[in-house]
Amino acid sequence: MRELQDDQDVAVFPDDSRHPYYIVAPPYTRFSAGVKSLHLLCHNLNRCGYQAFMVIDPDLPEGVPALSPSLTTPRLTQDLADAHLSAGRQPIVVYPEVIPGNPMNATVVVRYVLNFPGLLGGDKTYAPDEIVFGYSAVLAEAAGYPENVLFIPTSNSRIFHPPETERARSGTCFYAKKYQLLHPGSLLPQTRASLEITKEQSPEEMAEIFSRCELIYCYENTA
Repeated sequence: MRELQDDQDVAVFPDDSRHPYYIVAPPYTRFSAGVKSLHLLCHNLNRCGYQAFMVIDPDLPEGVPALSPSLTTPRLTQDLADAHLSAGRQPIVVYPEVIPGNPMNATVVVRYVLNFPGLLGGDKTYAPDEIVFGYSAVLAEAAGYPENVLFIPTSNSRIFHPPETERARSGTCFYAKKYQLLHPGSLLPQTRASLEITKEQSPEEMAEIFSRCELIYCYENTA
Protein backbone atom coordinates (compact mmCIF):
# COMPACT_ATOMS: atom_id res chain seq x y z
CA MET A 1 0.00 0.00 0.00
CA ARG A 2 1.39 3.39 -1.00
CA GLU A 3 2.05 5.73 1.93
CA LEU A 4 0.69 9.24 1.69
CA GLN A 5 3.16 12.11 1.87
CA ASP A 6 2.75 15.01 4.28
CA ASP A 7 1.67 17.45 1.59
CA GLN A 8 -1.06 15.04 0.48
CA ASP A 9 -2.56 14.79 3.96
CA VAL A 10 -4.03 18.27 3.51
CA ALA A 11 -6.35 16.89 0.82
CA VAL A 12 -7.31 13.86 2.92
CA PHE A 13 -8.75 15.74 5.91
CA PRO A 14 -11.39 18.48 5.49
CA ASP A 15 -10.63 21.88 6.99
CA ASP A 16 -12.44 21.86 10.35
CA SER A 17 -11.96 25.61 10.75
CA ARG A 18 -14.58 26.29 8.08
CA HIS A 19 -18.27 26.65 8.75
CA PRO A 20 -20.23 23.56 7.69
CA TYR A 21 -23.03 23.81 5.14
CA TYR A 22 -26.49 22.43 5.88
CA ILE A 23 -28.52 22.08 2.68
CA VAL A 24 -32.26 21.68 3.16
CA ALA A 25 -33.80 19.60 0.38
CA PRO A 26 -36.36 16.96 -0.54
CA PRO A 27 -35.10 13.38 -1.02
CA TYR A 28 -33.06 12.84 -4.18
CA THR A 29 -34.85 12.21 -7.46
CA ARG A 30 -33.56 12.32 -11.01
CA PHE A 31 -36.90 13.74 -12.17
CA SER A 32 -36.41 17.20 -10.64
CA ALA A 33 -33.56 19.45 -11.75
CA GLY A 34 -34.11 21.66 -8.69
CA VAL A 35 -33.77 18.77 -6.25
CA LYS A 36 -30.75 17.42 -8.13
CA SER A 37 -29.12 20.87 -7.97
CA LEU A 38 -29.36 20.94 -4.17
CA HIS A 39 -27.84 17.48 -3.82
CA LEU A 40 -25.14 18.28 -6.38
CA LEU A 41 -24.32 21.47 -4.47
CA CYS A 42 -23.67 19.38 -1.36
CA HIS A 43 -21.65 16.85 -3.37
CA ASN A 44 -19.44 19.48 -4.97
CA LEU A 45 -18.84 21.38 -1.74
CA ASN A 46 -17.60 18.16 -0.16
CA ARG A 47 -15.42 17.39 -3.16
CA CYS A 48 -13.87 20.86 -2.83
CA GLY A 49 -12.85 20.23 0.78
CA TYR A 50 -15.76 21.88 2.59
CA GLN A 51 -18.08 19.98 4.90
CA ALA A 52 -21.64 19.90 3.65
CA PHE A 53 -24.62 17.87 4.85
CA MET A 54 -28.13 17.26 3.58
CA VAL A 55 -31.09 18.13 5.81
CA ILE A 56 -33.98 15.93 4.68
CA ASP A 57 -37.38 15.28 6.26
CA PRO A 58 -36.78 12.53 8.86
CA ASP A 59 -40.33 11.22 8.45
CA LEU A 60 -39.97 9.86 4.92
CA PRO A 61 -42.21 6.90 4.10
CA GLU A 62 -40.49 3.57 4.46
CA GLY A 63 -38.64 2.57 1.31
CA VAL A 64 -38.21 6.09 -0.04
CA PRO A 65 -34.46 6.67 -0.55
CA ALA A 66 -33.23 10.03 0.74
CA LEU A 67 -29.87 10.20 -1.02
CA SER A 68 -28.21 9.22 -4.28
CA PRO A 69 -25.64 6.44 -3.87
CA SER A 70 -23.55 8.12 -6.57
CA LEU A 71 -23.06 11.43 -4.72
CA THR A 72 -21.07 12.48 -1.68
CA THR A 73 -24.05 13.81 0.28
CA PRO A 74 -23.95 12.79 3.95
CA ARG A 75 -27.16 13.30 5.84
CA LEU A 76 -27.07 15.59 8.86
CA THR A 77 -27.68 13.86 12.17
CA GLN A 78 -28.43 15.42 15.53
CA ASP A 79 -25.08 14.16 16.85
CA LEU A 80 -23.23 15.97 14.05
CA ALA A 81 -25.21 19.17 14.60
CA ASP A 82 -24.47 19.01 18.34
CA ALA A 83 -20.77 18.45 17.65
CA HIS A 84 -20.62 21.49 15.37
CA LEU A 85 -22.38 23.58 18.02
CA SER A 86 -19.99 22.40 20.75
CA ALA A 87 -17.01 23.27 18.55
CA GLY A 88 -18.40 26.74 17.84
CA ARG A 89 -18.81 26.02 14.15
CA GLN A 90 -21.82 28.04 13.05
CA PRO A 91 -23.50 26.37 10.04
CA ILE A 92 -24.38 28.11 6.80
CA VAL A 93 -27.90 26.91 6.00
CA VAL A 94 -29.01 26.75 2.36
CA TYR A 95 -32.77 26.83 1.73
CA PRO A 96 -34.49 26.44 -1.64
CA GLU A 97 -37.07 29.09 -2.47
CA VAL A 98 -39.97 26.77 -1.58
CA ILE A 99 -39.05 26.82 2.14
CA PRO A 100 -40.65 29.83 3.84
CA GLY A 101 -38.67 31.81 6.39
CA ASN A 102 -35.81 30.36 8.41
CA PRO A 103 -37.17 27.25 10.19
CA MET A 104 -33.72 26.21 11.48
CA ASN A 105 -33.14 29.67 13.01
CA ALA A 106 -29.81 29.86 11.23
CA THR A 107 -27.53 32.85 11.74
CA VAL A 108 -26.31 32.68 8.14
CA VAL A 109 -28.94 31.91 5.50
CA VAL A 110 -28.35 31.30 1.79
CA ARG A 111 -31.47 31.24 -0.37
CA TYR A 112 -31.08 29.21 -3.57
CA VAL A 113 -33.85 30.28 -5.93
CA LEU A 114 -34.55 27.36 -8.26
CA ASN A 115 -37.89 28.62 -9.57
CA PHE A 116 -39.73 31.92 -9.57
CA PRO A 117 -40.16 33.15 -5.98
CA GLY A 118 -43.52 32.09 -4.55
CA LEU A 119 -44.57 30.10 -7.62
CA LEU A 120 -44.38 26.68 -5.94
CA GLY A 121 -44.60 27.89 -2.35
CA GLY A 122 -42.31 29.80 -0.06
CA ASP A 123 -41.82 33.54 0.18
CA LYS A 124 -41.97 35.98 -2.72
CA THR A 125 -39.34 38.24 -1.14
CA TYR A 126 -36.45 37.46 1.18
CA ALA A 127 -35.04 38.97 4.35
CA PRO A 128 -32.35 41.59 3.70
CA ASP A 129 -29.76 39.62 5.67
CA GLU A 130 -30.15 36.53 3.46
CA ILE A 131 -27.59 35.73 0.76
CA VAL A 132 -29.66 35.04 -2.36
CA PHE A 133 -28.57 33.18 -5.49
CA GLY A 134 -30.64 32.32 -8.56
CA TYR A 135 -30.21 29.13 -10.56
CA SER A 136 -30.25 31.17 -13.77
CA ALA A 137 -29.92 34.81 -14.77
CA VAL A 138 -33.70 35.04 -15.17
CA LEU A 139 -34.35 33.63 -11.68
CA ALA A 140 -31.64 35.73 -10.07
CA GLU A 141 -33.23 38.85 -11.55
CA ALA A 142 -36.71 37.74 -10.46
CA ALA A 143 -35.38 37.36 -6.90
CA GLY A 144 -33.88 40.85 -7.00
CA TYR A 145 -30.22 39.77 -7.15
CA PRO A 146 -29.31 39.78 -10.86
CA GLU A 147 -25.56 39.43 -10.22
CA ASN A 148 -25.87 36.30 -8.06
CA VAL A 149 -26.19 33.37 -10.45
CA LEU A 150 -25.21 29.87 -9.36
CA PHE A 151 -25.89 27.46 -12.22
CA ILE A 152 -25.24 23.77 -11.54
CA PRO A 153 -25.59 21.53 -14.61
CA THR A 154 -27.87 18.60 -13.81
CA SER A 155 -27.41 16.53 -16.98
CA ASN A 156 -24.89 13.73 -16.67
CA SER A 157 -22.29 14.40 -19.38
CA ARG A 158 -21.17 10.78 -19.22
CA ILE A 159 -24.58 9.90 -20.68
CA PHE A 160 -25.69 13.03 -22.54
CA HIS A 161 -22.99 13.97 -25.05
CA PRO A 162 -22.56 14.04 -28.83
CA PRO A 163 -22.08 10.56 -30.29
CA GLU A 164 -18.48 9.49 -30.77
CA THR A 165 -19.25 8.75 -34.41
CA GLU A 166 -21.85 11.01 -35.97
CA ARG A 167 -24.46 9.24 -38.08
CA ALA A 168 -27.25 10.34 -40.34
CA ARG A 169 -30.10 11.73 -38.25
CA SER A 170 -33.78 11.52 -39.05
CA GLY A 171 -37.10 12.33 -37.43
CA THR A 172 -37.99 14.48 -34.46
CA CYS A 173 -38.86 14.03 -30.80
CA PHE A 174 -40.72 16.12 -28.24
CA TYR A 175 -41.19 16.60 -24.50
CA ALA A 176 -44.46 17.91 -23.08
CA LYS A 177 -45.01 16.36 -19.66
CA LYS A 178 -46.35 19.38 -17.74
CA TYR A 179 -47.93 20.87 -20.84
CA GLN A 180 -50.10 17.79 -21.39
CA LEU A 181 -51.16 17.75 -17.76
CA LEU A 182 -52.40 21.34 -18.07
CA HIS A 183 -53.64 21.11 -21.66
CA PRO A 184 -54.64 17.50 -22.42
CA GLY A 185 -55.20 16.68 -26.05
CA SER A 186 -53.71 19.92 -27.37
CA LEU A 187 -50.38 18.91 -28.87
CA LEU A 188 -49.37 20.94 -31.90
CA PRO A 189 -49.53 19.44 -35.41
CA GLN A 190 -45.74 19.69 -35.72
CA THR A 191 -45.24 16.95 -33.14
CA ARG A 192 -47.95 14.48 -34.10
CA ALA A 193 -45.44 12.27 -35.91
CA SER A 194 -42.67 12.85 -33.35
CA LEU A 195 -41.32 10.39 -30.82
CA GLU A 196 -42.28 11.41 -27.27
CA ILE A 197 -39.69 11.75 -24.52
CA THR A 198 -41.14 10.56 -21.20
CA LYS A 199 -39.90 10.37 -17.63
CA GLU A 200 -40.44 6.62 -17.72
CA GLN A 201 -37.50 6.27 -20.11
CA SER A 202 -34.05 5.79 -18.62
CA PRO A 203 -31.40 8.48 -19.19
CA GLU A 204 -29.61 6.08 -21.52
CA GLU A 205 -32.77 5.61 -23.58
CA MET A 206 -33.30 9.37 -23.80
CA ALA A 207 -29.68 9.91 -24.86
CA GLU A 208 -30.05 7.34 -27.63
CA ILE A 209 -33.14 9.14 -28.95
CA PHE A 210 -31.39 12.52 -28.84
CA SER A 211 -28.41 11.07 -30.74
CA ARG A 212 -30.50 9.96 -33.72
CA CYS A 213 -33.16 12.68 -34.05
CA GLU A 214 -32.74 15.84 -36.10
CA LEU A 215 -34.78 18.09 -33.85
CA ILE A 216 -36.45 18.19 -30.43
CA TYR A 217 -39.59 20.16 -29.66
CA CYS A 218 -39.88 21.21 -26.02
CA TYR A 219 -43.25 22.48 -24.87
CA GLU A 220 -42.02 23.86 -21.55
CA ASN A 221 -39.11 25.41 -19.69
CA THR A 222 -37.43 22.30 -18.34
CA ALA A 223 -34.00 20.80 -17.80
